[in-house]
Amino acid sequence: MNVTGPVLPPPGETVNPDPRPWLFTANCIAIAVGLALCTAFLAIRIYTKARILRTFWWDDVFILLAWIFSVSTQAVILYGSLDAGFAIDIWDLSVSELVTYRKTILAMAVIHIEALAFAKFAVLMLYYRVLKLITPWRYTLWAVGSSIGLYSIILIFMLIFACVPIEDGWSLTRPSACRRRSSLYLATAIANTASDSILLLIPMIFIWALNLPFMQKIGLFCLLGLGCLTVVTSIVRLVTLIPLLDSNNQPHNIGLVCLFIVLEANFIILCGSLPFTRAFLHHYAPKWFPSRNESRGDRYYLTGTPPSSTTSPSNMTSPSNMTSPAASAPEYRRRPSYFDIEAILNDIPPAECSELAGPLRKPLPACKGPLRSDMID
Repeated sequence: MNVTGPVLPPPGETVNPDPRPWLFTANCIAIAVGLALCTAFLAIRIYTKARILRTFWWDDVFILLAWIFSVSTQAVILYGSLDAGFAIDIWDLSVSELVTYRKTILAMAVIHIEALAFAKFAVLMLYYRVLKLITPWRYTLWAVGSSIGLYSIILIFMLIFACVPIEDGWSLTRPSACRRRSSLYLATAIANTASDSILLLIPMIFIWALNLPFMQKIGLFCLLGLGCLTVVTSIVRLVTLIPLLDSNNQPHNIGLVCLFIVLEANFIILCGSLPFTRAFLHHYAPKWFPSRNESRGDRYYLTGTPPSSTTSPSNMTSPSNMTSPAASAPEYRRRPSYFDIEAILNDIPPAECSELAGPLRKPLPACKGPLRSDMID
């Protein structure tokens, strides 16, 4: 890189006096659509948790913080595309534009790390509400959360202090005084991909250990598959970062990376908010979105059979049809929907409490009855 003036174009290339950022339209569309969707579903989540379910907790605080940093990340990307040389060939940038580019790319990386960390903390707190009574899982969640917080802080400090003094990171006067930040960007993507995979694996192990019908487990896995969106975008972003390690035209190639950062920044909010949409819709449109006990997919289980649809009220209450309590019909209950994890947890009978310990199969002493809602609040 020429540190004293504009970088000369390679043979066969010419300087464009009015360059247009690569993938600028795609990034703008992704930002506009993504922010609109994730903000709308986040508002539904917060309203549902605070006003309808009355269960506003730390997971909601963390998802709000993640949304703030997600919006900030996309604002920096938009600014970088307009005024900081993002997705423009390096030989089309002046020295001052290169300085602005390096400042902006550092700010984007630091803010995005914080957005991802807070989103992961929100997921962990949601898991904690369900698994806090199970000692092995509680320790596992604490270990994962501590690891996420630790590597996020380390990466932020390594990015900021990659150059000594810090301003040498963008002044271009002493490039030898800086470590290569490209490897740190790659380390960030690897760490986030690994943590996303772990966060997706935790509920799958827990659900698979429960004594549930196979199809019910498959339904819950499909619901958890929403989290695969963040894993996929993390992997793709990692793949797009690898060519930057040896690239001589990083400002141009960063355009594709920014596109997947935008998608990831929106998916972390969207995937964390979508599961609460059903409760919101049922509250305001119960006819179109019935509760789990009213859904068409419910089935009766335990003992007995449901009342016949042809039984009239008069027949049910007539003296000839009345029986003593000892001879009364067995109790019956509805089986929860395949996609309703809350109902499944509430319906776990006492005899199956040992199943809650997951693969370790350790009993849960505190479990003296069904896992009620007040036990996971």
